[in-house]
Amino acid sequence: MISSVHAADVKKDVVTECSKFYKVLFENDNTRVIQAKQGRGDICPMSFHANHFAIHNKAVEIKVTLPDGNTATFKIPEGTNSMVQENTFTAEIKSGQLDAIIIEYK
Repeated sequence: MISSVHAADVKKDVVTECSKFYKVLFENDNTRVIQAKQGRGDICPMSFHANHFAIHNKAVEIKVTLPDGNTATFKIPEGTNSMVQENTFTAEIKSGQLDAIIIEYK
């Protein structure tokens, strides 16, 4: 597992930086619900991801690059749900498709 790198240096919101792939469905003072769709070869540039719960509707393989250059690749099966700690990273889809609902906690 990749260790957490807090976004002290880079705190660019994922929805702003990756507006082609991320769409806000709902937002209030406590949560933000995001639809994320990225295809093979798509890259979401270095951006901040708040603490969130992700519901993956399709299988996907994602290469994550942290600000310090460390990388990791995750294979996420269809139907997987996960809790993700806040972090800043670049996400590249290596295979499959990112099709997820993300619930961020503020």
